[in-house]
Amino acid sequence: PGVIEEQMRVKPLDRFSAAEVIRRNLHFAKIDLDNEQVMDRILQNVTEGDGKINLTFLQLYMHKLLIA
Repeated sequence: PGVIEEQMRVKPLDRFSAAEVIRRNLHFAKIDLDNEQVMDRILQNVTEGDGKINLTFLQLYMHKLLIA
């Protein structure tokens, strides 16, 4: 009950914000990111052709990293 009345809006992330999401998740998982090329590669993998960050891909990528 009440779920339909509540609205949530997911806004797109820019590259900087997506990098911050990745850093925080890796920090939470106690994974040390010592190479910025790794961050760039992750961002390349979740960025669509129009330059937008695909949040679904980012979520799946983070999930795979965190369970590995």
